[in-house]
Amino acid sequence: MNEPDPNSFYADQPARSANQPYGTAGTKKSSKKRIAILVAIVFVLIASLGVGAWYAICQHNEQVWAQEHKTFPVTISILSEDYDPTASSPVPILVRGTDFEGNPVSMEAMICSAESGQIELMRGTYTVSVSASPFLADGSMFDVSASKGDFEIAGDGEMGQIAVSLSMAPISPNDLTEEIVTASKDKLVSLGFDEGSANQYVDAALSQINSARLTVQLSDARAGFAAELEQLEFDFDNDPRLVGAQFEMNVAAAEYRQKYDALVNDMYSYLTTIVTGDELANLESSQALWEAEKEAASQAAGASAIGGSIYSMSIHGAAMECDRDRINELLAMMDQKIVELSR
Repeated sequence: MNEPDPNSFYADQPARSANQPYGTAGTKKSSKKRIAILVAIVFVLIASLGVGAWYAICQHNEQVWAQEHKTFPVTISILSEDYDPTASSPVPILVRGTDFEGNPVSMEAMICSAESGQIELMRGTYTVSVSASPFLADGSMFDVSASKGDFEIAGDGEMGQIAVSLSMAPISPNDLTEEIVTASKDKLVSLGFDEGSANQYVDAALSQINSARLTVQLSDARAGFAAELEQLEFDFDNDPRLVGAQFEMNVAAAEYRQKYDALVNDMYSYLTTIVTGDELANLESSQALWEAEKEAASQAAGASAIGGSIYSMSIHGAAMECDRDRINELLAMMDQKIVELSR
């Protein structure tokens, strides 16, 4: 059996130079690999530290920015004895001003709570105003031309302490216009208020306008009829014919009867354009009853003077008395209607 040659291992190895130590090539490759790994680790560590530092800086900057740009609550209260938020529309408000960076600010909102509303703003100087009148349940509205307030947000020390009060004065129905009503409705709807509810308020407000106009119109008409009656009474009491010959008295009585009749007819016709429904039916019924009573009174007066010279004057005199009574009744109806419209 052949013994293995102990030199055969070295026989298969590449020849080494005299100056090359055994194992140097493998050692160099291993060293380079370790160096590359160490460099990579160092790079990763440096990158991680850089990212961490960058993230920390960003977090700090975000916190600083958030602190500088934080908003503060501003409480806005509406001062008006007539305004009841639970049964009225919200109050539209407008805020304008400049924030701490000098940027212009303009925002709109609605105050809907029972006593006040809140908005959030950064530091700065501002003016808040009521941008359009709210509606009351009955359609009443407000003059908001002077409903303004100035305020400043200085910083943390005022947090929760900023409050602005806005006053509103009721506007007379005589000064209310369709333009004011429409502007308020459009403003509320643009801020998100339900349009159907807004239209209900509009209808009530327009009814207020119509009632106010009708009140003025009816008051003027009533004054005109009263003045006409006063002049007619004066002319009748001072007409010399009524103390003259019987013929002249009869002629004068006939003329004045026509004037009283005309005044009654004018007043009645006017009222039929003012009242409606049951009121109109009652007016027509009372007019028919009055005409029947007047006719009966005239006939009774004539019957007592048949064949006499005062026959004609008696009939006319009885008719005029009925006319005077009816005129006063119609004036009273106008007064009652004016009161109703003014409520």
